[in-house]
Amino acid sequence: MTTELPINTIIVAAGTSARFGTDKMLAPLGDLPVFLHSVRNFLPVSQRLVLVVPPGREEDFAALARQYGLMAAQMSIVAGGDTRTDSVRQGLQALGDSASGLVAIHDAARPLASADLLLALADLAAKTGGAAPAKPMTSTVLRTDDQNLVLEALSRENLWEIETPQVFVLPVLQEAFAALSGRNFTDDTQVLMQNRGSVRLLHNPAPNPKLTFPQDLDFVAFLLTRARDTHNA
Repeated sequence: MTTELPINTIIVAAGTSARFGTDKMLAPLGDLPVFLHSVRNFLPVSQRLVLVVPPGREEDFAALARQYGLMAAQMSIVAGGDTRTDSVRQGLQALGDSASGLVAIHDAARPLASADLLLALADLAAKTGGAAPAKPMTSTVLRTDDQNLVLEALSRENLWEIETPQVFVLPVLQEAFAALSGRNFTDDTQVLMQNRGSVRLLHNPAPNPKLTFPQDLDFVAFLLTRARDTHNA
């Protein structure tokens, strides 16, 4: 069953793409620039959608959204901050005090995440306060010292690799961000947990890789083509 709470979506596309070399958000991927895959996937299930982009680039991203027919009335584009956490804060601020229900935070560098995944997470977040997709760790994980000398092998039991979108009860996340003002986090589950909130993980078996390096683009393009071929078969 799908939750009746409205979903507000914040898509973060404001990074520097330092390891990619160029702005990965604008790289062509199939029939769209990278960032617009997330917009297309989530717009139909979002009451509000905020796209957070590098400062000064708002019109560049808006022009592309209009070009591909993906600029909608419930969508706004705002400037991000110096860090990912600052950019999420900007997105939350753009939603305004009138927003209610749930909020999904998604990294646009994960263009394969689907609306079905978002809706499943929304169901879980409505019950627990927060939910995130993840995959159980399957590789051996080693802890080292500062010189890369191996100190120990960690047990993989109960270790997960977390993904986005991450979905939260909106006022719960807003309260956590307000309480932890000035601090930075690598993802938003940490914000909630640092404020004594609860997050439940949802095993996501579908591919949901993050674009980090240029060579990742070919792999994600292959996965996108395979998924479409399977759907059309």
